[in-house]
Amino acid sequence: MSHLPWRLGFLVRAVARAVSPVLVVFLLAGTACAWQGRVVKVLDGDTVQIMNCHGKSVRIHLYGVDAPQTSQHFGQQSARFFAGLVGDRTVQVVNIGRDERGRMRSLVWVDGVSVNEEMVRAGYAWVSNPLGLSPSCERWLDVQGAARESRAGLWQGLTRSQARGYVPYL
Repeated sequence: MSHLPWRLGFLVRAVARAVSPVLVVFLLAGTACAWQGRVVKVLDGDTVQIMNCHGKSVRIHLYGVDAPQTSQHFGQQSARFFAGLVGDRTVQVVNIGRDERGRMRSLVWVDGVSVNEEMVRAGYAWVSNPLGLSPSCERWLDVQGAARESRAGLWQGLTRSQARGYVPYL
């Protein structure tokens, strides 16, 4: 099972170049890592609890992105935007694997839209993965550049916020 995320990543990269993200979820539905559920709680700008088909609440963190905690500068705005995207909605999830802290990192879609990418596009999260992004997600770096250039979300007051130590140097 430890090699499953590598195979899943390879499959996601190969298929994502040719088809939409939602179709990737349905193609992977036969694996143990693809599932759907209803969001029951948004904990912060990159963490949610989702009720799965077995009635179990599962906590997941968005793969490849990071957002401020609700106690940090711009954290409440990030969490509100995230809740607007996924709150009380059915989402499709592909678990990529656990990070160095043991947290499940996942790709999430709602109505065919990548939530991970939308959080970056709107400026409420930044691209972050110390272990490296899968090639199919590397486009998020361009999305982040556009968000930063247009001063979307947390990028609007970035210089001031960094000078005060509110956000990391990105």
